[in-house]
Amino acid sequence: MFDKRLFVLVPSAKRHIITGVILQWVALMANIALFILIGLFLQQLLEATASPASVTILVGVATIAMTVRFVCQMMAQRMGQKTAAVAKSTVRQEVYDKLMRLGPSYRESIATGEALQISVEGVEHLESYFGSYLPQLFYAVMAPITLFACLAPLSLPTAAVLLACVPLIPLSIVAVQKIAKRVMNDYWESYTDLGQIFLESIQGLTTFKVFQADEARHEALNEEAETFRRATMRLLRM
Repeated sequence: MFDKRLFVLVPSAKRHIITGVILQWVALMANIALFILIGLFLQQLLEATASPASVTILVGVATIAMTVRFVCQMMAQRMGQKTAAVAKSTVRQEVYDKLMRLGPSYRESIATGEALQISVEGVEHLESYFGSYLPQLFYAVMAPITLFACLAPLSLPTAAVLLACVPLIPLSIVAVQKIAKRVMNDYWESYTDLGQIFLESIQGLTTFKVFQADEARHEALNEEAETFRRATMRLLRM
Protein backbone atom coordinates (compact mmCIF):
# COMPACT_ATOMS: atom_id res chain seq x y z
CA MET A 1 0.00 0.00 0.00
CA PHE A 2 1.63 3.20 -1.23
CA ASP A 3 0.44 6.52 0.20
CA LYS A 4 1.39 9.37 -2.12
CA ARG A 5 0.47 12.02 0.46
CA LEU A 6 2.99 10.72 2.97
CA PHE A 7 5.64 10.36 0.29
CA VAL A 8 5.11 13.95 -0.88
CA LEU A 9 4.95 15.21 2.69
CA VAL A 10 8.54 14.08 3.35
CA PRO A 11 10.49 14.96 0.17
CA SER A 12 13.83 14.79 1.98
CA ALA A 13 13.31 11.07 2.59
CA LYS A 14 13.37 10.23 -1.12
CA ARG A 15 17.16 10.39 -1.37
CA HIS A 16 17.62 8.07 1.62
CA ILE A 17 15.05 5.61 0.27
CA ILE A 18 16.72 5.49 -3.15
CA THR A 19 20.13 4.98 -1.54
CA GLY A 20 18.76 2.18 0.63
CA VAL A 21 17.18 0.43 -2.37
CA ILE A 22 20.44 0.64 -4.33
CA LEU A 23 22.35 -0.83 -1.39
CA GLN A 24 19.88 -3.71 -1.15
CA TRP A 25 20.22 -4.31 -4.88
CA VAL A 26 24.02 -4.45 -4.62
CA ALA A 27 23.65 -6.91 -1.73
CA LEU A 28 21.37 -9.02 -3.94
CA MET A 29 23.96 -9.05 -6.73
CA ALA A 30 26.62 -10.10 -4.24
CA ASN A 31 24.34 -12.88 -2.99
CA ILE A 32 23.74 -14.10 -6.56
CA ALA A 33 27.48 -14.10 -7.20
CA LEU A 34 28.03 -16.06 -3.98
CA PHE A 35 25.62 -18.82 -4.98
CA ILE A 36 27.11 -19.01 -8.47
CA LEU A 37 30.53 -19.46 -6.88
CA ILE A 38 29.17 -22.20 -4.62
CA GLY A 39 27.72 -23.91 -7.69
CA LEU A 40 31.04 -23.70 -9.53
CA PHE A 41 32.85 -25.13 -6.51
CA LEU A 42 30.43 -28.08 -6.26
CA GLN A 43 30.74 -28.66 -10.01
CA GLN A 44 34.51 -28.86 -9.76
CA LEU A 45 34.24 -31.30 -6.86
CA LEU A 46 31.80 -33.56 -8.71
CA GLU A 47 33.87 -33.50 -11.90
CA ALA A 48 37.12 -33.91 -9.93
CA THR A 49 38.62 -30.89 -11.67
CA ALA A 50 39.23 -28.82 -8.55
CA SER A 51 42.77 -27.56 -8.05
CA PRO A 52 44.28 -25.64 -5.13
CA ALA A 53 44.60 -22.52 -7.28
CA SER A 54 40.98 -22.57 -8.50
CA VAL A 55 39.66 -23.31 -4.99
CA THR A 56 41.69 -20.44 -3.60
CA ILE A 57 40.30 -18.07 -6.22
CA LEU A 58 36.72 -19.22 -5.58
CA VAL A 59 37.10 -18.85 -1.80
CA GLY A 60 38.66 -15.42 -2.18
CA VAL A 61 35.94 -14.12 -4.50
CA ALA A 62 33.25 -15.67 -2.26
CA THR A 63 34.74 -13.89 0.75
CA ILE A 64 34.61 -10.59 -1.11
CA ALA A 65 30.97 -11.26 -2.11
CA MET A 66 29.98 -12.05 1.49
CA THR A 67 31.73 -8.93 2.73
CA VAL A 68 30.00 -6.74 0.15
CA ARG A 69 26.63 -8.28 1.01
CA PHE A 70 27.15 -7.78 4.75
CA VAL A 71 28.31 -4.16 4.39
CA CYS A 72 25.48 -3.26 2.00
CA GLN A 73 22.83 -4.82 4.21
CA MET A 74 24.19 -3.02 7.26
CA MET A 75 24.33 0.32 5.43
CA ALA A 76 20.82 -0.21 4.03
CA GLN A 77 19.52 -0.81 7.54
CA ARG A 78 21.17 2.37 8.80
CA MET A 79 19.77 4.26 5.82
CA GLY A 80 16.31 3.00 6.76
CA GLN A 81 16.76 4.28 10.30
CA LYS A 82 17.88 7.65 8.98
CA THR A 83 14.87 7.79 6.65
CA ALA A 84 12.51 7.01 9.53
CA ALA A 85 14.09 9.70 11.71
CA VAL A 86 13.76 12.33 8.98
CA ALA A 87 10.15 11.34 8.30
CA LYS A 88 9.10 11.45 11.95
CA SER A 89 10.78 14.81 12.52
CA THR A 90 9.19 16.32 9.41
CA VAL A 91 5.69 15.06 10.14
CA ARG A 92 5.84 16.13 13.79
CA GLN A 93 6.89 19.61 12.68
CA GLU A 94 4.00 19.70 10.18
CA VAL A 95 1.51 18.73 12.89
CA TYR A 96 2.95 21.31 15.27
CA ASP A 97 2.84 24.07 12.64
CA LYS A 98 -0.74 23.15 11.78
CA LEU A 99 -1.82 23.39 15.44
CA MET A 100 -0.01 26.71 15.79
CA ARG A 101 -1.81 28.09 12.74
CA LEU A 102 -5.17 26.97 14.13
CA GLY A 103 -4.40 28.43 17.55
CA PRO A 104 -6.68 27.75 20.54
CA SER A 105 -9.53 27.03 18.14
CA TYR A 106 -7.89 23.76 17.07
CA ARG A 107 -10.32 21.96 19.39
CA GLU A 108 -13.09 22.74 16.93
CA SER A 109 -11.33 20.54 14.37
CA ILE A 110 -9.74 17.82 16.50
CA ALA A 111 -9.86 16.68 20.12
CA THR A 112 -6.81 17.31 22.29
CA GLY A 113 -6.36 13.62 23.02
CA GLU A 114 -6.43 12.69 19.36
CA ALA A 115 -3.96 15.46 18.49
CA LEU A 116 -1.56 14.15 21.13
CA GLN A 117 -1.87 10.57 19.91
CA ILE A 118 -1.29 11.55 16.29
CA SER A 119 1.77 13.60 17.25
CA VAL A 120 3.29 10.86 19.40
CA GLU A 121 2.07 7.33 18.70
CA GLY A 122 0.78 8.03 15.20
CA VAL A 123 4.08 9.53 14.06
CA GLU A 124 6.02 6.63 15.61
CA HIS A 125 4.17 4.27 13.28
CA LEU A 126 5.85 6.05 10.37
CA GLU A 127 9.16 4.47 11.38
CA SER A 128 8.15 1.11 9.93
CA TYR A 129 6.54 2.70 6.87
CA PHE A 130 9.49 4.88 5.82
CA GLY A 131 12.29 2.82 7.34
CA SER A 132 11.26 -0.64 6.17
CA TYR A 133 8.12 -0.75 4.05
CA LEU A 134 8.90 1.78 1.31
CA PRO A 135 12.49 0.57 0.67
CA GLN A 136 11.27 -3.03 0.53
CA LEU A 137 8.42 -2.05 -1.77
CA PHE A 138 10.73 -0.56 -4.40
CA TYR A 139 13.31 -3.30 -3.88
CA ALA A 140 10.60 -5.94 -4.44
CA VAL A 141 10.03 -4.48 -7.90
CA MET A 142 13.73 -4.57 -8.84
CA ALA A 143 14.66 -7.93 -7.32
CA PRO A 144 12.49 -10.23 -9.53
CA ILE A 145 13.67 -8.51 -12.71
CA THR A 146 17.29 -8.82 -11.59
CA LEU A 147 16.87 -12.49 -10.70
CA PHE A 148 15.21 -13.18 -14.04
CA ALA A 149 18.07 -11.51 -15.92
CA CYS A 150 20.63 -13.54 -13.98
CA LEU A 151 18.79 -16.89 -14.15
CA ALA A 152 17.58 -16.70 -17.75
CA PRO A 153 21.01 -17.55 -19.27
CA LEU A 154 21.27 -20.55 -16.93
CA SER A 155 17.69 -21.86 -17.14
CA LEU A 156 15.06 -19.87 -19.00
CA PRO A 157 12.06 -22.04 -17.95
CA THR A 158 12.98 -21.74 -14.27
CA ALA A 159 13.48 -17.98 -14.56
CA ALA A 160 10.16 -17.60 -16.38
CA VAL A 161 8.27 -19.61 -13.74
CA LEU A 162 9.75 -17.52 -10.93
CA LEU A 163 8.95 -14.28 -12.74
CA ALA A 164 5.39 -15.45 -13.44
CA CYS A 165 4.86 -16.22 -9.75
CA VAL A 166 5.88 -12.71 -8.65
CA PRO A 167 2.40 -11.18 -9.24
CA LEU A 168 0.95 -13.70 -6.78
CA ILE A 169 2.58 -11.76 -3.95
CA PRO A 170 0.78 -8.41 -4.46
CA LEU A 171 -2.43 -10.26 -5.39
CA SER A 172 -2.38 -12.07 -2.05
CA ILE A 173 -1.77 -8.78 -0.28
CA VAL A 174 -4.70 -7.13 -2.06
CA ALA A 175 -6.90 -10.09 -1.11
CA VAL A 176 -6.48 -9.41 2.61
CA GLN A 177 -6.02 -5.65 2.39
CA LYS A 178 -9.70 -4.84 2.78
CA ILE A 179 -10.04 -6.94 5.92
CA ALA A 180 -6.77 -5.62 7.33
CA LYS A 181 -7.78 -2.01 6.66
CA ARG A 182 -11.08 -2.45 8.49
CA VAL A 183 -9.37 -4.12 11.45
CA MET A 184 -6.73 -1.38 11.59
CA ASN A 185 -9.37 1.35 11.44
CA ASP A 186 -11.25 -0.26 14.34
CA TYR A 187 -8.02 -0.51 16.32
CA TRP A 188 -7.04 3.12 15.75
CA GLU A 189 -10.57 4.35 16.53
CA SER A 190 -10.57 2.41 19.82
CA TYR A 191 -7.10 3.70 20.60
CA THR A 192 -8.02 7.36 20.07
CA ASP A 193 -11.30 6.96 21.99
CA LEU A 194 -9.47 5.46 24.98
CA GLY A 195 -6.79 8.17 24.90
CA GLN A 196 -9.39 10.91 24.65
CA ILE A 197 -11.55 9.67 27.52
CA PHE A 198 -8.44 9.13 29.65
CA LEU A 199 -7.23 12.69 29.05
CA GLU A 200 -10.67 14.11 29.77
CA SER A 201 -10.84 12.05 32.96
CA ILE A 202 -7.50 13.41 34.15
CA GLN A 203 -8.52 16.98 33.33
CA GLY A 204 -11.85 16.62 35.14
CA LEU A 205 -10.67 14.45 38.02
CA THR A 206 -11.42 17.11 40.64
CA THR A 207 -14.93 17.61 39.30
CA PHE A 208 -15.62 13.87 39.30
CA LYS A 209 -14.46 13.62 42.92
CA VAL A 210 -16.57 16.60 44.02
CA PHE A 211 -19.73 15.19 42.46
CA GLN A 212 -18.82 11.60 43.44
CA ALA A 213 -18.87 10.50 39.82
CA ASP A 214 -15.39 9.05 39.84
CA GLU A 215 -16.65 5.47 40.23
CA ALA A 216 -18.89 5.78 37.17
CA ARG A 217 -16.00 7.28 35.22
CA HIS A 218 -13.80 4.43 36.35
CA GLU A 219 -16.29 1.92 34.95
CA ALA A 220 -16.48 3.85 31.67
CA LEU A 221 -12.69 3.76 31.38
CA ASN A 222 -12.70 0.01 32.02
CA GLU A 223 -15.25 -0.48 29.24
CA GLU A 224 -13.15 1.58 26.80
CA ALA A 225 -10.03 -0.32 27.83
CA GLU A 226 -11.79 -3.64 27.20
CA THR A 227 -12.95 -2.44 23.77
CA PHE A 228 -9.38 -1.44 22.95
CA ARG A 229 -8.07 -4.81 24.18
CA ARG A 230 -10.46 -6.69 21.88
CA ALA A 231 -9.48 -4.46 18.95
CA THR A 232 -5.80 -5.09 19.70
CA MET A 233 -6.33 -8.85 19.78
CA ARG A 234 -8.15 -8.73 16.44
CA LEU A 235 -5.27 -6.73 14.97
CA LEU A 236 -2.68 -9.19 16.30
CA ARG A 237 -4.66 -12.13 14.89
CA MET A 238 -4.75 -10.40 11.52
